[in-house]
Amino acid sequence: MKENLPSPLTNSKHLTPILNNPFDMDTDTPINVGIDKVRVGTVLKPPYLRDKDDWLPTNDGGIKASWPITEETGLSAYVNSYRGVTRGYIMFNPSKIIDPNGTTCASWDETLVAIGGCAQIAYRELFIFEPTLYDLAMYSLHMTADFAPIPDMQRVMKKAQQLEVFRRVKPRTFLSAGGKAIESVYFKSNTQGQIKFYDKSVEANLSVPTLRIEWEISRKFFMANGLSKVGDITDDVIQNLFETKLGPVIKALKPTEEKLVDEILANPKETKTLLHICGREFLARLNIHPKITEQFKRNKREFDKKYFYVDIEDIL
Repeated sequence: MKENLPSPLTNSKHLTPILNNPFDMDTDTPINVGIDKVRVGTVLKPPYLRDKDDWLPTNDGGIKASWPITEETGLSAYVNSYRGVTRGYIMFNPSKIIDPNGTTCASWDETLVAIGGCAQIAYRELFIFEPTLYDLAMYSLHMTADFAPIPDMQRVMKKAQQLEVFRRVKPRTFLSAGGKAIESVYFKSNTQGQIKFYDKSVEANLSVPTLRIEWEISRKFFMANGLSKVGDITDDVIQNLFETKLGPVIKALKPTEEKLVDEILANPKETKTLLHICGREFLARLNIHPKITEQFKRNKREFDKKYFYVDIEDIL
């Protein structure tokens, strides 16, 4: 299916991600910002659809369809009618087009090419509209920045929990399967979209600890800021939006080159608890289980509240 989109978008595999240095977080170093997902829309013309058999009904009264872009990814389409106007929408991930592994985000220039190519596919195969690239309406855009290597991911994720990204909006935190490690932190606003901090290295199975910060901008934000169409967006707009909104947040997240164990060893009480935990885990592997004292239970409970780990090696 790669003939659907122009080169160089579809001839790149195993790209090296463009990573930001986490130790530049509290400086004025420009942030490399990429695009992860896009949703654009347009008013349709009768008879609206190319082939009704390609479409399925949705619970909200609309219809949906999908179409391949490459062997690895495709676009989703949706159509609904509101107040007598029928609109069509296309959703896709430009990053999956340029990098099937999903670890490299597309630039805005690459995203523009992808929007144009996907609009042509939708026009040719799915629904009837005027496929003018710059007049397509912006409905959703996921802007991302990756920071690596992060030496203290859990400390950074804990800082993310304490941020006030949107006024009076509390975070939603998602933990690992073991319940000990923070994997993602979300903040959602009805007018400004959603901002997510997550461990990309866990999601994508990367060898380098990578923090991804992602801002999903909604239609309300675009309309309120005079950015209603694709033609209103430029690379400078992307950079300014991201740095204006997230620059202060990113500076507050600045990691340290110290590991958690360094912080623990600076505290005599926590050092003692660490030694006890290490000793008990080692003995347990030999099927030796000494009696647990109430004092150890209290110390370990305090330790576990402060530090996130599954096995003690995660801290060491």
